Amino acid sequence: MLAAALPVTAGGDLREPPPQSAGMAGSGCALPGIGLTALNPALITWEKTGGAVYWTPSRFGMTELGAMAIEWNQGFSGFTAGAALQRFGYDVYSEHRLDVSAGMRVGGGLALGIRGVLHTVHIERYGSTAAAGLDAGLLFSPAERWHAGASVRHIAGGAFADGEELPLQMRLGVAWSVSNLRLACDLEKDARYPLTVRTGVEFRPAKVLALRIGAVNTPATFTAGAGLLLSSVQAQYAVSVHPELGWTHSIGIGFQP
Repeated sequence: MLAAALPVTAGGDLREPPPQSAGMAGSGCALPGIGLTALNPALITWEKTGGAVYWTPSRFGMTELGAMAIEWNQGFSGFTAGAALQRFGYDVYSEHRLDVSAGMRVGGGLALGIRGVLHTVHIERYGSTAAAGLDAGLLFSPAERWHAGASVRHIAGGAFADGEELPLQMRLGVAWSVSNLRLACDLEKDARYPLTVRTGVEFRPAKVLALRIGAVNTPATFTAGAGLLLSSVQAQYAVSVHPELGWTHSIGIGFQP
């Protein structure tokens, strides 16, 4: 029973960043147009109508740690709404997360976003458990090239059946961009772990090509990625190199009607 309880205690950690962010070490909390809203629900206000699918076939070379996500965003008069479904794990142990988000620009370069979360954990022979939560975020653009963002995951939420609560996670980010260069730096704090610093750079040598690199301080992890940016379809790839556990690859496809 103890062995079965350990994965449930880790439940709520599911968060697979899109390849655009993964290639920049998971940064992008304040970077409009990063692609998906996993890092900050306020980023949905910069999204056009469209969707994306991204997946990590095997994390650190282990197919049991594979993940996949699909998202769709829809613009309306005055606000944008979206939904995303993520899956992590395999038949014996798996996590699913359903996100429903909405955001709007309130003027003065400020945008707000909110996200409702339903997170489930399933363990073969031991059953399933679920918890609901609430995320919030903001995005502030004080100048044309500068953006600042903040998000809180599980700012309000319940607990799994065993009493384990969804972990509180906070993130602050800043981003600077020009026509072909974007820089991002995020400070991430999980209530259970030390502060994590994520930094990333994106360079576009051509209109249809994006090259990305990044680094994380704890543990010292390096990332890289590339994107092929066509008119209505984007193909993305990222790789991270953990000092002890090895390589992780992720792939994504985004599309707009």
